Amino acid sequence: RSRWHPRSPTATARPAPVIRPAAPLVKANGQFSGPQRRVLRSLAMWKALGHDSPSREMVAAASGYSPSSGGFNNLLGGLATAGAIGKPMPGHLNLLMAVDDMTPEEGRDMLLGYLSNPQRRLVDALDGAEDLSRDELGNRTEYSPSSGGFNNLIGSLSTLGLITKPAAGYVALADWAQELLSQ
Repeated sequence: RSRWHPRSPTATARPAPVIRPAAPLVKANGQFSGPQRRVLRSLAMWKALGHDSPSREMVAAASGYSPSSGGFNNLLGGLATAGAIGKPMPGHLNLLMAVDDMTPEEGRDMLLGYLSNPQRRLVDALDGAEDLSRDELGNRTEYSPSSGGFNNLIGSLSTLGLITKPAAGYVALADWAQELLSQ
């Protein structure tokens, strides 16, 4: 078994690497892609609601993305490079151009459309409620609060930034999520 080495007498040419062009930041006609426009419209919606520098979680939720996904990170990178958004402080974004507004109702629908049915059951139970104990949330959603599935749902909603854990054994919707859902 031989290994390729450039000076080996038995070396065969190594195939050239395949280089794929990067996706364009802006389409040839100067327009942003559909996913980029959703992110820009989400930022415009939050700005209209009084949040000039919303968190990544807020922007991701209203545009239908997970805030930690690679796709969302790529969208933000492309928009920042194009000069459409800024990052005024860690974990926050701001809009640097005028775009069509997204209505709060559209933002709410994007958020709810992104969630799975089990996640939505928990969010619906928390919507409009004060801090709930895990036991009360389990009772309201017919989940066993000690089950792995329930724990995974709480974890996934926490990762998305939709819920907070204000005290040991309690959960609540994040203030921004409550604001968006009440629209």
